[in-house]
Amino acid sequence: MLFPLLGLQVATAIESGRRYTRTWLIATATSLAVLLGGIMTLAYLPWPPIALPEGKALEDPLLNALDWNNIEVELQARRLFGRPNLFVAATRWEDAGKIDYALHGKMPVLCLARNPHGYGILTRPTAHIGEDALIIGRDLLLHRVQRIYGSYFQSIEELPPITILHGGRPAFELSLYFAHSLRDSPERPNLLDPLALSLR
Repeated sequence: MLFPLLGLQVATAIESGRRYTRTWLIATATSLAVLLGGIMTLAYLPWPPIALPEGKALEDPLLNALDWNNIEVELQARRLFGRPNLFVAATRWEDAGKIDYALHGKMPVLCLARNPHGYGILTRPTAHIGEDALIIGRDLLLHRVQRIYGSYFQSIEELPPITILHGGRPAFELSLYFAHSLRDSPERPNLLDPLALSLR
């Protein structure tokens, strides 16, 4: 809302012959172009390894902004993509959104968590009783997945993880589990209360 007022002030300053205004405009436009160009470059190219003390590396600041597009490719290679009576389950609504976007709506995606946001309305777990599930998420440990979801499925087996690429290079891995036959609906969240903390 303030941009029209700013534009008026800038136009008035230029008309009055103030030199610093033109210089300020050029400097602002140049710095903004450099900043946006840098962000776009980092979004498409791998993050350069930057060493920190104690042998640690600086994490990619755009890691959480990456699309998980190669999920579909991985599932197709494993002959899991689009199988009948198979849905995808995420443990957080943010992950559900990324997975759903990567799969282009070609597989049902559920969010089995206490706060599923829109995924508590789009798809109900009760509609998938008896079906198998692919549980996908970051840093999901087997014993914790078994503890939280084991009572809802007949069995859960760990599959090789899915590698998410950034600029053609591995960025991180997604844990992948095949859960056989949903036998109860995890819509009562008592067991899922500690999900956000306990699965990581």
